Amino acid sequence: MAIDTSQIDEVMRREQEEHERKMQRFADVKRMISDPETIDLVRSILGSLNTPPGTAPKPEPIATDESQIGAIRKIIASHDGTFSVGFIGDKLRAGRMDIDNIAVGRVLQRLCKKYEEIEIAEKSPGGSAPNTYIKTERLKSE
Repeated sequence: MAIDTSQIDEVMRREQEEHERKMQRFADVKRMISDPETIDLVRSILGSLNTPPGTAPKPEPIATDESQIGAIRKIIASHDGTFSVGFIGDKLRAGRMDIDNIAVGRVLQRLCKKYEEIEIAEKSPGGSAPNTYIKTERLKSE
């Protein structure tokens, strides 16, 4: 009497397909994490999904000889229109400079008052919103 093994064959086929899908996913992950740009993107996405706001780990700052004021001058020089402390801070942190908005604000005040390279375009009424700044001819000509 012959034994029907078709059910066993079906289970084996499904297990084999599942194994192949897993192996393909591992290969995809390996390919993605081998690319530095992709792994940075994946880390930022996973960090924003898996951590409460404000608790994501800070990226390692890039070692640079550029001063804070020099980096801020470059951003301002390449930007047309008005900008705020937050805008400059976001650009610096996107470039992986470890700086907070308080430090950015101090540099902008120095550029405004001491060097006259920027000026206040719109002053916040009562400090309820950030001031907006615009570069002056002095910074445009550098």
